[in-house]
Parts: sequence; structure tokens; C-alpha cells
Amino acid sequence: MMPDKRNVLFNESSHQMGLVGFDIPLDVGIFFDVMKMQAWYGTTGDMEHLRRFWHTNFGKRPDFKPNYIVPNMSSIIRCLSAGTGVAVVPDFLSKKELDSGTIKLIWEGNNVIENTLYFGTRKRSHYAGEIRQIQEIFEKEME
Repeated sequence: MMPDKRNVLFNESSHQMGLVGFDIPLDVGIFFDVMKMQAWYGTTGDMEHLRRFWHTNFGKRPDFKPNYIVPNMSSIIRCLSAGTGVAVVPDFLSKKELDSGTIKLIWEGNNVIENTLYFGTRKRSHYAGEIRQIQEIFEKEME
């Protein structure tokens, strides 16, 4: 069964971002080596963003583990805002910090990775009004 297009919230993209104290080298090989030497942040349960980003742009899995493991993506953004380091974070989770300049986009990658996020609901629910409100909030926040 195909997902209902009305339930599509938005498409997310993953980018490599953080605060770093160096200029980004233009040569991808040098960039690859420089990135491996950085302090990386990851989450406890989901390293899929990092693996997919790395494989899509470098053709292999990352051969390192994050230096710091934190509970969720929001914690990664908070850590990056307070110091130096890098992480691969979905754009919708970091939009506010990117816009304010608290963190910066280091590299979008050669190939953009997109995920379509859906808002799934039951056809009939006693809470249809409340569910509609939540969906409207998501849609407003994700614009």
C-alpha cells in the first residue's frame, strides 16, 4: 500500500555541520582526512545519518567511531553550539541554530541525502481534532 501524499510532512536532508576552527580544504581527499581527525558527536541509538552520509559521499563506511555519544540529536546540537566538533544532523532539527549562526554548515556533501517523513494516523479516531492540531503544528514548524 502506497503512503497517502496528504500525510507527507516534509523531506529532510542530512548535512555535516558543527563549529570548527579551520578552513575547509577544497580537495575531497584532504577533507576526508581532516574530518576523521575532528571531535565527532553521535547518538546512542542511531548512527544511520552518519553512515549514510559517509557512504554516499565517500563510497565507504566511516572507519571511526564518534568521540562523544549523547542521547539524541538535540543534545548534539546543544554540544556543537557550546564548543567545537562535528556531526551529521538532519537540516530540520538544526534550522534555528543554522539561521542564528550558533552552528554552521561545513559541507552539504556531493550527493544530498533525503528522507521523506510521514505523519501517520488512523482513519477514524476519537481524537481527530487533537490529531489535526498536532499535524498543523508539525507542518507549521517544518516549513
